[in-house]
Amino acid sequence: MVGDLSKKQLLALVEALPLDISFIDEKDVLVFWNKHEVRPGKRPVSLLGTKIQDCHPRKSRERLDRMLSDFIAGKLDKVEYHIDLKGSLKGKRAYRAYIAVRDSAGRYLGTIQLTHDIERVQRLGEKEEYWEPQS
Repeated sequence: MVGDLSKKQLLALVEALPLDISFIDEKDVLVFWNKHEVRPGKRPVSLLGTKIQDCHPRKSRERLDRMLSDFIAGKLDKVEYHIDLKGSLKGKRAYRAYIAVRDSAGRYLGTIQLTHDIERVQRLGEKEEYWEPQS
C-alpha cells in the first residue's frame, strides 16, 4: 500500500465503496462484511463466525472448496462471474468476485468476496454525470 491510513479512515473508505465486501479468513470463516445498503439481499449478523461453506447451498460447496484450496495453494488468485439474483431481486444481475488476500511474503490470509450491482453501472451509460447526485 502506498501512503498511510488510520483505522478510522480505512473503515470509512470501505463503507464508502459501492460494493458489498465480505472477508473470509484463512480458516474459511466469514469474519467481516461492510454495510448492507449496497448488498443485494440481507443476511443475519449471526452468520459472522460461520464457515463460509455453511453460508452456501450444497450444490455450490464443491466449487467453493476447490476455489479456496486453489487460493491457499497459490494456484489461483481470482474468480469472477455474474449471478442472477433470486427472491425479491429476481431478474437483476450482479458481478461477483472472489480474490485471494496474501501478505507481502505471499502467504494466504483469506479471501475477499465482492458483489456489485451490474444494472446500476449499466444505467450510467457513457455520459459523465458526476455533477448529478448518484443514489
